Amino acid sequence: MNKPASRIAAALLVLFAGLPLSGAQAQTYPTKTVRLITGFPAGGPTDLMARVLGEKLQAAWKQPVIVEARPGASGILGMELVKNAPPDGALLLIAPTNTLGVNPHLFPKLPYDPLKDFTLIARVANIDNVLVVNAAVPVKTMNDLAGFARAYPNTLTFGSPANGSQAHLAGEFLNLHYNVKMTHVPYKGMAPAINDLLGGQITMAFATVSTVLPHIRSGKLRAIGLPAKERNSSIPDVPTFAEQGIGGFEAVTWFLLIGPANLPADIAAKIRTSAQAALREPDLRERYRAFGADLPATPNEDLEGFLRRELGRWGEVVRAAGIKAN
Repeated sequence: MNKPASRIAAALLVLFAGLPLSGAQAQTYPTKTVRLITGFPAGGPTDLMARVLGEKLQAAWKQPVIVEARPGASGILGMELVKNAPPDGALLLIAPTNTLGVNPHLFPKLPYDPLKDFTLIARVANIDNVLVVNAAVPVKTMNDLAGFARAYPNTLTFGSPANGSQAHLAGEFLNLHYNVKMTHVPYKGMAPAINDLLGGQITMAFATVSTVLPHIRSGKLRAIGLPAKERNSSIPDVPTFAEQGIGGFEAVTWFLLIGPANLPADIAAKIRTSAQAALREPDLRERYRAFGADLPATPNEDLEGFLRRELGRWGEVVRAAGIKAN
């Protein structure tokens, strides 16, 4: 080969040598342990979901998938950890509604941008919330609630696991929608809020269906509305908000599987494909249902568009209600 031809061949080799690398990486990914981070304490729904999904991914990939709880600062610590990780797929995170859709409106100096600092891989679960009242409260429908709140201002109280939580924002949405004043009572977690609701110290709360289902069945709590598109099979007699005249509002807790920004597209695609295959397995669905989780209806949705809509929706509530992080 003459020298010019040799130089051209060498240049082409340099130019194209890297092209199949990403695909080769995806074929062999993962080559080491994958850490699946949750930003909340062990034993909660995010942790349980991560463990169920992590087992399936580990079986599919033939590599360890270790679930690691990094609780603190409303999920911010876990988000920072993944934001700053190398974009190689070795560090992933399951992020619920608050960390991606609500925190950006609550914290002026939030150390991450939900749309720029992460690769959105897949929505892996939804959990329905339901509005429940203490059985002694004389309301059975959303219209009853509005009428009672107008007749007796500042009487109704709603608990939540924290200031700025989704349950808090949902209650403030009702204040805005009905132009009433119901008082928010923040707790340190949902368990003490439910205890006080059962004891009559507060009158109502938004909570996951699985959390309050035993109390609904025992008659201690009354479910009056479901802020979701469809009724929940565990409480089929409870109408949705839309059925009761509150259209366009949902307070479903969703969970996204994410990685660092600039994760190679084919690695992200492999993770997505593996996660979606796991979600189709019947035993995973059964284990999800045990803690109130369900599967997303549209597994191949536009996640960026979805997140932008959620950010817009919750941002409106935060601004209109003047909610601030503690």
